[in-house]
Amino acid sequence: MTLDWNDLKIALAVNEHGSFAGAAKQLHLDETTIGRRIAALQRDLGAQLFERKQRGYELTATGREVLATASPIADTLAQLQSRVQGADQILRGTVRCTMPDSLATHIVMPQLAAFYAQHPGIRLEFVTTARILNIQKREADVAIRMVKPSQGSVFAKRLGAIHFAAYGSRGYLRRRQPPYTLVELVASETTAAEQRLVAKLKPRATPLLVSNRHAVFAAVEAGLGVGLLPSYLVQRTDVVRVATIEPVAVDAWLVVHDAIKRNARVRAVSEFLTTTVAASLASAVLS
Repeated sequence: MTLDWNDLKIALAVNEHGSFAGAAKQLHLDETTIGRRIAALQRDLGAQLFERKQRGYELTATGREVLATASPIADTLAQLQSRVQGADQILRGTVRCTMPDSLATHIVMPQLAAFYAQHPGIRLEFVTTARILNIQKREADVAIRMVKPSQGSVFAKRLGAIHFAAYGSRGYLRRRQPPYTLVELVASETTAAEQRLVAKLKPRATPLLVSNRHAVFAAVEAGLGVGLLPSYLVQRTDVVRVATIEPVAVDAWLVVHDAIKRNARVRAVSEFLTTTVAASLASAVLS
C-alpha cells in the first residue's frame, strides 16, 4: 500500500476546519476534489477516517491515530520549506499574502503596478479575509492582521492604526433618528472593536448581512442604513460619520514567519506592504 501524502494533507485540513468547504478554501481546491481524495485515502487505508456529524466532520478512532502520525510530519515539512525559502535570495517566485479584503483592494492593489515594475519576477497570491491564516503552517507567507500575533516564531511590525466608525449617507441620517438600521458584516470578518461599536449603536434591526466591507459601504452609500467602516474607505464620498458614536482605533500588523523573513522575495513584498499600508493609514482621516 502506497499512501499519497497530498491526501493526508487534505485529511489534516478537513480535520482542522471540520468541513470539506473549509479544507477546499485553504488548499485552493473544490469540495468535490476534497471528497474524492478523502474517499481514496480511506480506500487505500481500508478504514474510515471521518464521521459526518451535525456540526461537521469528526475523526474516528482510526482517523485520530492516522493524523496523530501525519501531523508532526506536516509540521516538519513546513519547517523545512521555511528554512529552504529563507535562504533563497532570488527575486523570483510566488509570495502568498493574506489581509482583509478592503485593505487589499483599496490600499494595496492601486500600488501594485509600481511594485511589479520593480519586481517583475515575483508572483503575488492574495487571500483576502479577516480569518487568521496560520503563518507557521505556511497557509500564507505574509499577513496583515488587526490582531497582534501571540504565537512564537513570527516577526510582527505595527503598521499604524485603522480607525473604524459608524457611517451613514447624508440623506439617510437626515431622514432617520436613532436607533438606526444596521448594515451588518458577518462576525468572522469583524474585529472585537467593531463588535463593541455595534453594541453602542443599539441598532433597530439588521435586515442586511454581508460578507465584506465593500458591500457594507455600497449599502450605506445607497441609504439602506448605518454601517461600521474603516475611515480609508469613505474618503471624499457622500457618506459621513455618525457623530454621536465614538470611533475606535485598531492596530494593523505585518506578520511574517521568522524563518523566511530574510527571503529576498518575501522581504521585497514585506517592505512594499509596510511602506504602502503605513502611508495610507497615516493619511486616512475620520470624515
